[in-house]
Amino acid sequence: MITELERKLTEDQPSYQDQEVAWLLAHIGNPDAVVRDDIVYATFATGLKKGSFTPDQFRFLVAQTLEKDLLFYRLDQGLPASLTRTFTALLCGLLIQADGKSPFYQGLMTESQRQSFFDAASAYLEKENDFTGYVEPYEWVHAFAHGGDFLRNCLLHPDFPEANQLNALKAISGVFLRLPAYFVTGEERRLAAAVYQPLLQGCLSQETVVRWLDQVHFPIDTLKDRMRLACFENFLAALYFHVVEQVKLTPELKECLMRYLRDY
Repeated sequence: MITELERKLTEDQPSYQDQEVAWLLAHIGNPDAVVRDDIVYATFATGLKKGSFTPDQFRFLVAQTLEKDLLFYRLDQGLPASLTRTFTALLCGLLIQADGKSPFYQGLMTESQRQSFFDAASAYLEKENDFTGYVEPYEWVHAFAHGGDFLRNCLLHPDFPEANQLNALKAISGVFLRLPAYFVTGEERRLAAAVYQPLLQGCLSQETVVRWLDQVHFPIDTLKDRMRLACFENFLAALYFHVVEQVKLTPELKECLMRYLRDY
């Protein structure tokens, strides 16, 4: 199976048997990074981009991801169980992106499935407790980077409800409010992309971001509090520098950002 899947990754227009698609999903959290990253994730990413999976195979991936609750697999456990969750987050991001704009899979999710994905993106950031970035022998874990990718693609989806945007942003700040230690593998920048890309593409308003930031409060009573605030400032700096030269910031949003970044 692995040899055949590796071969197909070299083809311009591969196709996949149903049993291969099922095998890929079953190995979404394989502890071997070569299998998990270089075969499973690479196949899903390139296959969904090229339209290599049939519409029924796409529907299978959507249904099984939800029915098996893979995004919240053994939520009370860390590694290696968390690998299933974090790489399911990546897959969910690919699937919701394809449903939103792919020429091959656009609109193939049911309304209920689509809403389940939207809800799950925020819930994952709220519930995941494995903050590992990179560790041997598993290599990349990166739950909050992957979760940021998933939420970004939800916010970019044309059907994401405007009424849910504020809660999605609150899920991001909630990550920083419960950080156990500094992020050291770029998670802040990936989470920032979940805000600045929808802003730049007109899917998220500056007014909504202002409403969100006005509700965020970081205590600074302990050293851990200050660490959390510092990581949030890194996140806001990434957001600011990606939008400041491309859109005209409203005075309200600029003031919200400068409230944190004046002494950055």
